[in-house]
Amino acid sequence: MAKYLRGKIVFLSLFFSLFCLELLSRFFYNPFQVAEFVSFRVGEEAQSYQKSSIPGLAYEPVPGEGEFNSLGLRDYEKYEWHKPPGHVRILIIGDSITFGTGVPKEFTYAKFLERLLNRNGQRFEVLNGGVEGYNTVQEIAWFFHHLYKLEPDVVIVGYCLNDRGFHIPKFHRKGKVAEIIFYSYNYPYVFPLPGNGFFLTHLRSYALFQSALSGLFMKVKKSKHVKRYVPQESSKPMEEALVKLRNYCDEKGIKLFVIIFPYFQSWKNYFLWPEHQWIKQVLKSLKIPYFDLYHTYCFFPPKWLCRDKIHPSVFGHYLAALAIYEVFFREVEK
Repeated sequence: MAKYLRGKIVFLSLFFSLFCLELLSRFFYNPFQVAEFVSFRVGEEAQSYQKSSIPGLAYEPVPGEGEFNSLGLRDYEKYEWHKPPGHVRILIIGDSITFGTGVPKEFTYAKFLERLLNRNGQRFEVLNGGVEGYNTVQEIAWFFHHLYKLEPDVVIVGYCLNDRGFHIPKFHRKGKVAEIIFYSYNYPYVFPLPGNGFFLTHLRSYALFQSALSGLFMKVKKSKHVKRYVPQESSKPMEEALVKLRNYCDEKGIKLFVIIFPYFQSWKNYFLWPEHQWIKQVLKSLKIPYFDLYHTYCFFPPKWLCRDKIHPSVFGHYLAALAIYEVFFREVEK
């Protein structure tokens, strides 16, 4: 009897401890976490963005302010809404990678591609429609609200791996500071249990344990063991947006391509390959042509290519433009 009672006490103590751990985890840890915090000060980029009334955007560029020209592009003023007769207009939409955060606009992959195409003449226009912080859903919403009026012959989507499961940011102005806070569902894990997805999304203590373990593995350079779980419902809006864009392009006779940018990490211990496989499978199922820049970048040390783990350097932008040119436009140019 005493043995049974001790067992019962141990069981109840363990249950109570796990319950308290779950309660504390829910109080201190939220997987819908701040992925990045950006503060723009007036006099720099702050006036370039304004709160948006467009559903799902949160914020949008201010045409004619900061880096944006009067068309709302990070580009030169020489372009007009209607393309010149006999010209081929290529519009690139994307996030801060396409925008070219940290590099002059003339050294973005959009402008490198334009120069490559116009070596024998001046009949190609490559317009940079990138907006910092946007995900694929927002980029396509911005296209349908604003950029479609540019009458492109080709649309290129610059895809960043954090677009999957990446949610709408919050935009605030506080006096002389404009803030954009990016939130993302993030479920990294190392050792999955049966029903791993269920435990990650419903047990905060389990998600916290896996997150801490993943951070430890990455710190000791064992990132190849770290994987990321993204709930399927977090991916559906992006797939639906791509379908909408594909259907529009088909209807208007516009060519549509997607360029996949890798994260700049050790290629030997690259743990985001499943994200590449996922987006490529989606694009294949939607019959959207794509090119994965991993296969170009992996021949070079990451430090040559990047400013940080996401944003390309000038050399990274040039290689992206060269790959796009070789894969999609070498024949079109002739």
